[in-house]
Amino acid sequence: MPDTGEPEYDLLIYLANWPAPRVTVWNTLLQARALENQAFVAGVNRIGTDGEEISYNGHSQLIDYKGAVVMNSGEEANTHIVEIDKQPLLDFRQKFPAYLDADPYEIQ
Repeated sequence: MPDTGEPEYDLLIYLANWPAPRVTVWNTLLQARALENQAFVAGVNRIGTDGEEISYNGHSQLIDYKGAVVMNSGEEANTHIVEIDKQPLLDFRQKFPAYLDADPYEIQ
């Protein structure tokens, strides 16, 4: 895709096996990814115990582009349907175009 100077995505999705003792770090990092990318972030984390007796407690969530939690599933296995509106994101990016400070790069 040619570089237009505009962000190439509006939603980031992270799938994880983030252990229960570090759930605060999981929550914090999801908010940081939303803020630094000016994008919605969906974090999907497992629940249960693995074969090594490591416990996972979920906290799957949707974070908006300002770092606010839109939905947090807590420690229960659920299915959530969340509708997001792209226009407020575009309006925010127009008022605060931090993405213009990004340096171009290419992964080879």
